Amino acid sequence: MTQEDPSERFLKENLISIAETPERFYLIDESSNMLVASWKPGKASAFDSERYQFNALQLAELIKTRKPETLLLDCRYLVYEISYHDHLWYIQQTRALWEKAKVKRVAFVFRANLSVQVAMEELKEAAQDDGIKAIEYRICECNVEAAGWLKGSK
Repeated sequence: MTQEDPSERFLKENLISIAETPERFYLIDESSNMLVASWKPGKASAFDSERYQFNALQLAELIKTRKPETLLLDCRYLVYEISYHDHLWYIQQTRALWEKAKVKRVAFVFRANLSVQVAMEELKEAAQDDGIKAIEYRICECNVEAAGWLKGSK
């Protein structure tokens, strides 16, 4: 008998589903006002810039309407390498959102995918270079660790 991944258990037991795309689940923890975006296993490997952008805009819309204080971005199953062009596009599309957002902290959850982790770090740096406010962030190994850090931010 194998033990279930605590990240998967966390997603099933603690959150309410609020939206979904073919590649990603969007969930919320209403008690802590934490928005979670979790890439689906096997779905985020065979897509392109257009699908990345679609999912990025979906997340941006949820940030705008739900006004979360924290974000948990579950990137364990993301294998798409985000390009510099994608970073610039994202910053241009979401600048106004981030200037008005209540988000104070963002936790990224990665499996052993260094290229995706580096891409997320590059996005953060590009946003700061472009004048978007700095948001505290942390890279975590599982959703339970990430949520604990985010909930400790109040």
